Amino acid sequence: MDEWAALPDFFSAMAYWRNVQQFCAESGHAKADKILLFGTPYLDGDRLIIPNGPARAEDSEGYRAYSFNWEGNAFTLRESGRDRGTTWNNVTKAWFSSLSDIGKHFTGSYVGERTRMATNLKLPIVNLQWVDIGPAPGWSGSGEPDPDGFEPATKYHRNDDPSRYYFTDAGDSETSFRLNLSWRELNLLYTEGISGAESVLIPPFSDD
Repeated sequence: MDEWAALPDFFSAMAYWRNVQQFCAESGHAKADKILLFGTPYLDGDRLIIPNGPARAEDSEGYRAYSFNWEGNAFTLRESGRDRGTTWNNVTKAWFSSLSDIGKHFTGSYVGERTRMATNLKLPIVNLQWVDIGPAPGWSGSGEPDPDGFEPATKYHRNDDPSRYYFTDAGDSETSFRLNLSWRELNLLYTEGISGAESVLIPPFSDD
């Protein structure tokens, strides 16, 4: 099986959000140097590099850089960065059994939510609606060490397909709600409230 088969959906989502961010800059919803978050992702062996855009360029205050990594049986979201003199490299932030799920997690939490925060529209935080209400319908959580052996940790899995699972370093159940959405539903959810965003063409996805 091609572990990277879902890449076209993630690439399409990232391109869509770059267009949304460009629209926000051109329409006065945000400054370009504050909202153009990421560049075009590219594969480097078993690693998908997600380059930073102008809004996330390294400066005196630090930086964060992200990648997806195929570990042989799961994908990891890894972060490198520097903050207040402390530097870290390839720290694992999350594990997902599928590329589609790690892509939706990143698109919602790291791209969509942060795009909303970068505007001057004072938009509500999407993720807050799912806090402290447990996992989404069809998902369950169980306490067990994460794949690096850290505990306490929580593994969330689909009840109808236990092989579909994820861990995050925060142990959050909110991610399961994003994973229950189609790609189109996910992207449209995070553009709610961005005036005029409906004019940005949303691409087709494999689960339409």
